[in-house]
Amino acid sequence: MQLDNKPRNARPSPEHNWLIETNSPYLLQHAHQPVNWYPWTEEAFRRAKSEKKPIFLSIGYATCHWCHQMAHECFEDQEIAAYLNEHYIAIKVDREERPDIDNLYMNVCMLMNGHGGWPLSIFMTPDQVPFYAGTYYAKKTSLHMIGFHELIIQLHKLYEQDQAQVISVGAEIKQALAQLQEQQAAGTLPPAVFQMAFEQLYVTYDNLYGGFGQEMKFPMPHQLLYLLRYGKFHDEPVAQKMALNTLNSLYNGGIYDQIGFGFSRYSVDETYIVPHFEKMLYDNALLLYATAEAYQVSKDPFYEQKMRELITYIRRVMVSPEGGFYSGEDADTEQEEGKFYTWTKEEVLNSLDEELGPLYCEVFHITAEGNFEGKNVPHLIHTKLADIAAEHEMPVETLQQKLEKARQILFEVREQRTHPNKDDKILTGWNGLMIAGLAKANAVLQDEGVELLAVGAIRFLEKQLFQNGRLMRRYRNEEVREYGILDDYAAVLWAYIELYETTFSPEWLQKAVHIADEMVELFWDQEEGGFFLTGSDAEPLLIRQREMQDEAIPSGSSIAAVALVKLARLTSRADYEEKVITLLQLGARTINAHPEGYLYLLISYMMLTEGTKEVIMVGKLSEEQRQLLSSLKKDFLPNTIYLHCEDPEAYKDIIPNITDYQPAETGANFYICENYTCRQPVHDPKDIQQMLDR
Repeated sequence: MQLDNKPRNARPSPEHNWLIETNSPYLLQHAHQPVNWYPWTEEAFRRAKSEKKPIFLSIGYATCHWCHQMAHECFEDQEIAAYLNEHYIAIKVDREERPDIDNLYMNVCMLMNGHGGWPLSIFMTPDQVPFYAGTYYAKKTSLHMIGFHELIIQLHKLYEQDQAQVISVGAEIKQALAQLQEQQAAGTLPPAVFQMAFEQLYVTYDNLYGGFGQEMKFPMPHQLLYLLRYGKFHDEPVAQKMALNTLNSLYNGGIYDQIGFGFSRYSVDETYIVPHFEKMLYDNALLLYATAEAYQVSKDPFYEQKMRELITYIRRVMVSPEGGFYSGEDADTEQEEGKFYTWTKEEVLNSLDEELGPLYCEVFHITAEGNFEGKNVPHLIHTKLADIAAEHEMPVETLQQKLEKARQILFEVREQRTHPNKDDKILTGWNGLMIAGLAKANAVLQDEGVELLAVGAIRFLEKQLFQNGRLMRRYRNEEVREYGILDDYAAVLWAYIELYETTFSPEWLQKAVHIADEMVELFWDQEEGGFFLTGSDAEPLLIRQREMQDEAIPSGSSIAAVALVKLARLTSRADYEEKVITLLQLGARTINAHPEGYLYLLISYMMLTEGTKEVIMVGKLSEEQRQLLSSLKKDFLPNTIYLHCEDPEAYKDIIPNITDYQPAETGANFYICENYTCRQPVHDPKDIQQMLDR
């Protein structure tokens, strides 16, 4: 999908550049800069070829703090803009709208530098072949880094005076990219790979604060999902303890908004106290899912409360009037990072009365010195409510009530501040993740309002983002753009399956089968196996990419694999499972070498090796059976899959053998199946529970 490619002047008007014609919040942030930015269009590359200029490609996203920083320092600078406009064709890309472009050139940056990040800065030929890559640059050179002004001068000289070097570097990069995409010979994954992955997580686990590694900590919810399963199936309670401790620290830290709820992108310190303040939909979606599973494991009401808080945040801030979910909130307000979220002690005391003010400051570590640039990020790390309650001679429950009253007052005070900018585009894949998270939470909460929120979002996607049989990627202001990538299809498939398991409406299972078949047709490599990132109908780039490794979000291949195993067991479609086995075999060597990078994909392998139980319920549930099922949904049974056919005729198109299962005279018959073999049906709740416990 591209903008129109009619010939253009360098700039449509003195006031703005060609980004003004886009609908991307990120690109529009740069539309009034003096740089003659183009979006990614054929016209930009045609102009670069005709004028024999190199291309400067800048990739970022709307809520990126360092993208804003570089924009202020460099792209709003007249001297830099003048040089770029004379000697380069400058192109801006929103990584969230075009993850295929971002993924490709991020791999380039990693190959050239060993690290990456955003803003991503790529210098390339008019044929899209890169010859230099970097990330953030300040304007002026310092002791530690070349400045952007000096860099663009040097690279232009290189391009003009040493084409042989430019061509040589480009050829090496193209070859390296091709090697990255080469399919390895099929291998096997040993059962020990699960323990290897756990041990790699264990080595980097922070026993004091939870999480993994030191300094900057990203939530990475799929790590928690893996640990919960590993602990269950491999009798390793330490694994589940690691997951729950990490989740507790996340909720107690400043990375979680203690006043308005919702998670920030990451913590800049090991304690989870000081966050990088941007909030992203996908983090909150996956952490909601992980919180639901934490409740299933522990039955701790703390997690039920936190699920409700997260859903409150989503409903209040991230839901569009049409029912879809927005992408995120910025870290900055009025060009100051965290300004909306931080407090001086004086502000807290002035907002609360003489009792609540000092009490809140004590519990949430609000000091005169502050913990972030002279201000405070409220947090509960090291807070022991029982001890504070005892010191104040009140029950813990009373203390919690007072703190909740203080939170509500501070929330209302904070609402009067200038809010961070909201990235109000709606991305299909991230919406799929949130729908899956809400459906999972609803299995535990059994709250009709939560179900309606999830169903409203999927209805929005179906109405707006399915066009001519093709799932699209982005919606904003009634405009739909870009073909959906593998991640979009896989996330929507996951959403449909979770919706089915929480509602048992055959509609969702039918649509899961349809989207799975479309996904395989568009993205599966029919020659070598495995999934491509982009569809067979997508705009060609330097290479057609594959991506199996998990990053902040599980990869599209990983999400597809877990969903396809479930769908295979729900529908008796062996071809779905065969795709997953092929995927695991093709990735075996890489996964064996670095299993911690493929944790969500390993969940699909764990489903295959540990086996699944299919609970097929045929007929109308009795009240006792309904209560049992309600209870089962609150238990942590990740490899148990539920299928309820009140009317088997509604399923015969997607499960041809469903009519082999017969309902009971009263209530439903429960068929417990493993490895495509079913036991005799039972309908007494006690017998059902006994069979499931075997």
